[in-house]
Amino acid sequence: MKSTDIGLLIRGEGDTLVKLQRAANEQTFEREILDFCQGNSMDKVVHALDYGDMPVVHNGINDSVFFIIFPLARGDARSVINPGKGYDFLWTLSAMHSLSVAVQQLHTKSVAHNDIKPSNLLVFEKGEQKLSDLGRATSESIVSPFEAYPHPGDMRYAPPERIYRVQNSSRFKTRVSFDERRVSDLYLLGSMGLFFTTGLHTTWAVDLLLRSEFLSINWQGTFEEVLPQWRDAFSKVMMKTEDTLMRGTSGRSASVRQEFLGAIRQLCEPDPNLRGHPANQVGLYDRLSTERYVSLFSRLKSSYAIYVTNT
Repeated sequence: MKSTDIGLLIRGEGDTLVKLQRAANEQTFEREILDFCQGNSMDKVVHALDYGDMPVVHNGINDSVFFIIFPLARGDARSVINPGKGYDFLWTLSAMHSLSVAVQQLHTKSVAHNDIKPSNLLVFEKGEQKLSDLGRATSESIVSPFEAYPHPGDMRYAPPERIYRVQNSSRFKTRVSFDERRVSDLYLLGSMGLFFTTGLHTTWAVDLLLRSEFLSINWQGTFEEVLPQWRDAFSKVMMKTEDTLMRGTSGRSASVRQEFLGAIRQLCEPDPNLRGHPANQVGLYDRLSTERYVSLFSRLKSSYAIYVTNT
């Protein structure tokens, strides 16, 4: 269940009316976007079972809470991934397929998630994975309270073009387009693949390799000026990941892993203008579509399952 305590909002600091209005707008939007997703049969997105508000008593004071009730999950991706004990590559491929389907379902209906991260991939009984928490989404058809945010989601996971834009927000006032939101989701999708196999998401892994002056909190230039340093660090991250992932593999296992790594490189490409599947970059294809990744991860999952069965 996700809830907002109205009484705590009132007693906190700041303008009470503004806080109440903000909380109401955010709750209303999330309910509307959840209904929208359920109405469009997005089966890889977690739907609400119920929502509303109810009276509660807190420390002897009558309060009210907004609530949204979701299906009970076994845990999230963090409960599955344990870098100290290795990783389940077949589970990783299954999770990437589920996420790709979820992103494709959202984007096809003009919704950007903006906050794809390990805690938002829920794992249910029988291992089913679904994308959750649309509270920071933006939509072309439903007004979101977060439309003006350069990156509404968790900034720790954000793609580089969004991080440096926020840090230099006084110089970047243009509104973020829906396609820019979509290209951010591609990066977040790829970053999940890196997390599943290394325990680190892409932005964190790159930051660990950047010299201090190139970190977003210190950088005074433009994103385009820091992009070469970011690309160089990202290349090193992927080389190290490849060394780990490919060690001791051959045949079908090695082939599947190479294709997986190629997809992560494409999805996490530091330059947003080049991000995505190369085959989508030419002709009349939708450059930001995840349809090819849905097919790719489905095929890789099936191929690797055969390998596991036969070894």
